Amino acid sequence: RSFLFRQYDEIMKAPGILSRLLGNKIPLFSLFVVGVFYEGLSSFCMARRTQDDIWITRGNAALAFIQHWSNLAPRNFENKLLLLEAEKYFTVDDSYQAQKCYEDAIRSAQTHQFIHEEAISHELAGLFYLDKGQHDKSRQSLSRSIGCFKLWGASAVVERLS
Repeated sequence: RSFLFRQYDEIMKAPGILSRLLGNKIPLFSLFVVGVFYEGLSSFCMARRTQDDIWITRGNAALAFIQHWSNLAPRNFENKLLLLEAEKYFTVDDSYQAQKCYEDAIRSAQTHQFIHEEAISHELAGLFYLDKGQHDKSRQSLSRSIGCFKLWGASAVVERLS
């Protein structure tokens, strides 16, 4: 929720799902695995906003965790892995690799019919293109994101993006 609505104060206060999973403080449920994905996205976003290396470390840890799950269940986790990689490359200013990973994440989400993750991938790609001054591509990606969020029924997110 904090990620989808860009509640950065909440993200900064959160202790982190991955650290609790690795410390065996909570049982491993699929919901927590997906939570680690969102934690990774939030971490790379916070790394760009704050320039604090702790966020890159948290993002990389989430990326490694999702890599493991992608190896076990590629259909379910490939697009998540690619999107985390795109966000990492964006954070370290490797525009070529970031763009390639955003495109691959979108394609994977479409192929495996994860409309909500396709929406998130389009949104983050749009923000990447905006940051790089590619306004037409940004508008196109953000428009596609809104369309996907509408199909998913996420009207509050559509309103945030509009």
